[in-house]
Amino acid sequence: MSINTKSANPSLYELSTDERFLLKEIQKRPEGASLPELIRVCRDNELFTLGDQVKNEKRSMDAWRKKIDRTLTDLCNVLPVLEERTDSRPKRYLLPASYHIPNALTVPTALSLLIAKKVLHQVFPSSLVNDINDYFDKADSFLAENGAKTYGRMIKRVAFYPEGYGARLSYLSDTHNPVIYQTVLEALIMERMVQYEYSERHNDKQYTVVAAPYGIVLRNGIVYLVAKPEGRTQLRHHNLMRIVGYPIVLDQEAELAKDFDLKKYLDDGAFLSDNDQEYVKEEIVLKVTPNVRYLLEERMGGRARFLGEVDKYGISQVSFEEYIHREFIWWLLSFGDQIVVVQPTKLRHIMTSTIDSMAEKYA
Repeated sequence: MSINTKSANPSLYELSTDERFLLKEIQKRPEGASLPELIRVCRDNELFTLGDQVKNEKRSMDAWRKKIDRTLTDLCNVLPVLEERTDSRPKRYLLPASYHIPNALTVPTALSLLIAKKVLHQVFPSSLVNDINDYFDKADSFLAENGAKTYGRMIKRVAFYPEGYGARLSYLSDTHNPVIYQTVLEALIMERMVQYEYSERHNDKQYTVVAAPYGIVLRNGIVYLVAKPEGRTQLRHHNLMRIVGYPIVLDQEAELAKDFDLKKYLDDGAFLSDNDQEYVKEEIVLKVTPNVRYLLEERMGGRARFLGEVDKYGISQVSFEEYIHREFIWWLLSFGDQIVVVQPTKLRHIMTSTIDSMAEKYA
């Protein structure tokens, strides 16, 4: 039996030949099929195996009845359109003639699985995600084997960039226009240039952008298009909520860097600054109070290395690697006097000068 779980989705499974045959027999009958009718169909067509041969006619019928009843129960649980008619006896099973009996994964389900994989790897322990890797592998294979490679490429160009410094996932804001989102996705999938009117965040000045789409990033509830506008040498991050009107997918093919990897692009420090400055991760050492230590353990997991307590009040030293950029500095300042930067020296200077400036403003 290939379907054996009450919570299953039929498109995640490939039905066995026997199950497909049984569903088609039900589909042939406009008034539905009774269990005795289906038992005869299964016996006449030698469907399903009963294990050891049962010679006694009564025991044989009982065995068939249990087998088919269990099969139909499972199918009822995964096919919401398969109805059990119980207003008359015996109960009858009905499947609309127009219903498409699922055979394997569909493109939307495969895409959903692979996007879910990206999310789950950020919010679940790897040991739990590994338990369902078979489904992800099946989705990968399906897209590769069914002429849907463009969708597979698209999946690699969609990323979730957790805000803050732990495994916190942000979600899409309801204010996004779905038409804009779908049009940008279409350009990504087709690898075509996309044109849109964009409003600058600093002065609301609008200008026309024609760009090659490289990826889509969800960050802090905002969707960004990672794109290379014509006439630019660097990638830009355009907030979809700042697109005015509707984008247009052009017939012009986008010339994309073949070795571009969205994950590596994010890991290397994208979204850290508005300019083209390159960042390098540095080792950060902090002294933290017990409360902050618990927070870091919760938010950073294995990224944070605790070096032991340094005094009787439970002050600990913690070490981790991070880019030193303004959002990281703001995050450190949010802890107030609950942390002290030990190293690197340049970060200590940034913190002290910022704190001095704050003190002057409050004087």
